[in-house]
Amino acid sequence: MPVILKINPQKGVVHSTFFGVVTDQELLSHSQTIASHPDFRAKFDEIIDLTMVTDLQVSPTAMQELA
Repeated sequence: MPVILKINPQKGVVHSTFFGVVTDQELLSHSQTIASHPDFRAKFDEIIDLTMVTDLQVSPTAMQELA
């Protein structure tokens, strides 16, 4: 699952663009990547772009965990 991550600290925005197949593990792993990024702050807004995803294999449980 390729993903492009952009964090704009000046605007307080995290933008993630996913491509291809996205699974529970990949989505939750990406969340951890964001949280550990030195520019990230918990108050930032987050935009997740799934327009290039070909298969979304994410369970309701993973979505609840992510929220």
